[in-house]
Amino acid sequence: MCSSRKRVEVSFAISLFLQIFGILLCTGFVEICQERQGSKSIWVKSMEQTSIANGGRVKRKSAQTAQDAQLARALQEELLRGNRGKKPKCEELGINLKAEKEQEKKAAMRESPKQRRGGGAASSTEDDFDDITEGEPLMRHWVRRNEKGFLEADARRGCCVCDDCAKRLADEMINGSGIVVIRGAISEQAAAQARVAVNKLALAEEKSGRRVEGELGPSHRRIWNLLNEGPPFTTLITHTLIFKVLSRVIGVDFTLGSFSANEIGANCPQGPAHVDYPYSMLQSFPSDPMACQAIFCLDEWSAAKGATRVQLHSQKLKEHPDRDEKLETVVEGKVGDLVMYNSLLHHRSGPNSTRNSRIGLLGQFLAKYVRPMEDQVRGVTEKVKKGADKRLRQLLALDCPFPILDPTAGTSCKKTCQK
Repeated sequence: MCSSRKRVEVSFAISLFLQIFGILLCTGFVEICQERQGSKSIWVKSMEQTSIANGGRVKRKSAQTAQDAQLARALQEELLRGNRGKKPKCEELGINLKAEKEQEKKAAMRESPKQRRGGGAASSTEDDFDDITEGEPLMRHWVRRNEKGFLEADARRGCCVCDDCAKRLADEMINGSGIVVIRGAISEQAAAQARVAVNKLALAEEKSGRRVEGELGPSHRRIWNLLNEGPPFTTLITHTLIFKVLSRVIGVDFTLGSFSANEIGANCPQGPAHVDYPYSMLQSFPSDPMACQAIFCLDEWSAAKGATRVQLHSQKLKEHPDRDEKLETVVEGKVGDLVMYNSLLHHRSGPNSTRNSRIGLLGQFLAKYVRPMEDQVRGVTEKVKKGADKRLRQLLALDCPFPILDPTAGTSCKKTCQK
């Protein structure tokens, strides 16, 4: 009886112990799970806080960008308000909101109906700039200093050298870098026509055996007597932009010293550093400018194709360069660009490492008291002289004979040039 009772008590004690142990075990497991859940919640909260902070920074950055843009617009509007009622000035940084809006309007008008329906991007064709570059385009005031350090105007943006722009460009050639570029001065179509005419002359010289080899060897060629061919050469040499700018550099009655097509052929070596005529003939130089060069780019002028190298501001040194002088600035251009520079600027043609040639129309312009490098009067045919307009007659000095000692004759240079 006693043993049976003891077994019951032991069994009860063991059962009670197992129940208490089970309760304690479940309580511990629940606490561990709660701790883990709590740590996970902390991590989630931390990530949420980081995301919120990043979003705040992005929002603050966007707000700052918007404020900067708003401030820039306010400054531009203030600039425009300040210039109302005044004669428009050149804007060196190209800030011209009115011109930009007009350009956008013109671009929309040029868009074809197919592009309007399909929403596709407009493709660039020769017709894209016909209303801007055909003939002698009106320029507004888009003149700026580019990253290479010299001034350029952009006729493709509707920039037309007004008096202020012309003065700025002329001063750049005299007292500044010594060189300026007018982008898109002539249309690509006009440049192509001139290129075809040059090719015909080159082919005729090859057939007749009268090819004139350039000073850099067989891959360098000069083609002369361009004016006798008439248009397009007589049209380009009397371009409005040339007269507007150069008349402020070498005088309103400047003349033509030389006009030729200059071809830098494939694998042509670079030329020596030099200054141009008449400075190349002198040992000391006068203070007033005597000559300028103008180049119409008929091909793309790139560093690989031997684009002209210059040393900016070197015209102010008034000295001859060393033939091997390193010239740091490469003046690159597109078809139709017009490059004008002071003849005293140190420059050279670069090496052409491509398989294609590049051609430019090179005009030399002189103050009226400098003897031309070519005999323009006897070298030009009577047909061209008779059909010459006022500008071409000025370039050929047809209305400006040598001064005559007899004042009663009434044909002095001063009197005829003022008529």
